[in-house]
Amino acid sequence: MMLKAQWRRRAETPYSPTDQFTTRVVCAYLYLDPLVCDAVWNAYLADPQRAWGISPTLDLTALLRHARIARRTLVLRDTALLAVLLSAPSTLVVEAALRYGRPGVLLACAGLVAAWLALRKAGWVAVKLGQRVRAGFTRNRRWMFRIAFLAALTAFLIGYQVAESDVVVFPLAVLLGSVVPAWAISLADQYQSIRCANRCWRGVEPPTATAPVLAAAIEERLCQVPTKNVVFYHEERAPLPFVGSGHRIAHWNITVDMGKGASDDDNDEGPLTPAPFTVGDLYTFLDEDWSLDNAVGIRHGFRLYLNGGKVDSDPALRPNLSGSPRDRLAPETIAHRVDTKDNEDSQRVFFLESVTRQDDLVVTASTRAAHRGRLLFFEVSLNALLPPHPAIVQSVRLLPVHRRDVVREALGGGTRRLPQLVLDSPIRLTRRLLAATVLWRIRRGAVRATRRFRYYDYGAFITAREGLSSADFAHLDDNVRRALKRDTVYMASRLATGLRAFLDAHSIDTTDFDLPQSVVKNVQNWNVDKVQADVVGFGNSNTFVVKTSDDPPQSKKA
Repeated sequence: MMLKAQWRRRAETPYSPTDQFTTRVVCAYLYLDPLVCDAVWNAYLADPQRAWGISPTLDLTALLRHARIARRTLVLRDTALLAVLLSAPSTLVVEAALRYGRPGVLLACAGLVAAWLALRKAGWVAVKLGQRVRAGFTRNRRWMFRIAFLAALTAFLIGYQVAESDVVVFPLAVLLGSVVPAWAISLADQYQSIRCANRCWRGVEPPTATAPVLAAAIEERLCQVPTKNVVFYHEERAPLPFVGSGHRIAHWNITVDMGKGASDDDNDEGPLTPAPFTVGDLYTFLDEDWSLDNAVGIRHGFRLYLNGGKVDSDPALRPNLSGSPRDRLAPETIAHRVDTKDNEDSQRVFFLESVTRQDDLVVTASTRAAHRGRLLFFEVSLNALLPPHPAIVQSVRLLPVHRRDVVREALGGGTRRLPQLVLDSPIRLTRRLLAATVLWRIRRGAVRATRRFRYYDYGAFITAREGLSSADFAHLDDNVRRALKRDTVYMASRLATGLRAFLDAHSIDTTDFDLPQSVVKNVQNWNVDKVQADVVGFGNSNTFVVKTSDDPPQSKKA
């Protein structure tokens, strides 16, 4: 396996239309995981003022088109299931109102809410009970048959007593009749999800051609987004209309053979045997190495694929830290005072964001600087490629192909998840409604800020919290710009030095780091005045801004 540590500018990693693996995998997974679909929607389509980050191998247009289709399907499914869920309770409330008046309505509503909460917990209880019943059935089948008969008889007697009441006869009939349409909705949704995912994953046409186009304004703006490397942002920053993308300062590229051991002059038997390591080992090593420097403060954060969620399913990809992983700090506490020698109004803090490993090693870090109450943001990376999580790739590859297998999978999956889909439909719709309300308030605040003719019209929250656009960078003081560039160059040097020390400690050959034109020396000797920085930003006026180095910003109407 080759370990690649790449430091390059976005212009040098263009998107290749022939590389459709990542695009197909992610677009297919949107139909399989509603959480990822909602995360993509909230991060891109729902708020047009936020910066759109892409990977070099991911087609953003195809991603957003399929995200819209998948989310629209989810909304229609949840709405239909909610109507089915409320059909029987509504008839019971009407019957109680006609017979007993207002007290009957209150008692019926309270009982229905209690029954709904109990049924939501009954799923977990049924799973645990089913496991015990299965284990007991293998040990003593005779007693299990007797217990099952007594339970069925008790349920029949209770149901008969309830059915004698005239109030619940019609609601029970409606409830039994609504089971069939709810089951049909679940099966149709499961079948359609697998079918759409297979079309994205195994289809002949590219994913862009298998979904209808978006609105004209969004499609026009997508054409202006550079098909180069930008960054995915954390889900924790989703409510903020983030403007601007991370800086890429200079570039370096080096390849290290992880299977080649370091040479040892004292050992006549040849090179040393490379020691294996995990992602957690590298994360902990870099964290401890940076913590030795009193001028740098490290805060743990995690930035994984698409939704910024922490890896909990695969221990090999989770940093092996003591205790529970700590999330990103809140925006109010990010501006931690680290170094105030140059300017009392400037504060800087460094983040080791994530260390992930699949075929390539991806080390990401960021630095933030608070200047006179405004928090600016830089990001550096050893490798900006964002490979899909192995769990995503595995779930997509295991999709059934033949129609009979698809139907069998839809029957099994649709039946198993039917109670959860029906009972949780109000919660899912409520969450989407609240998210839409929050985004509407953000847009409303941005419009008000624009009407006040503020120069930094980036929304209600962006000015005081985080974000760095080309307009910000162009109008900063020269000393502040030099300080921000110096911080980023310093972080790149620390990343390169720490990576070399880690490989050396694991007996891996680091000859490439020791060349006369080595990566570490080049990074450490960068002239800050000559460092080129690219900035991509979006303003409230839907203006796409590109700025390179100290040239005046160029605007293209999107």
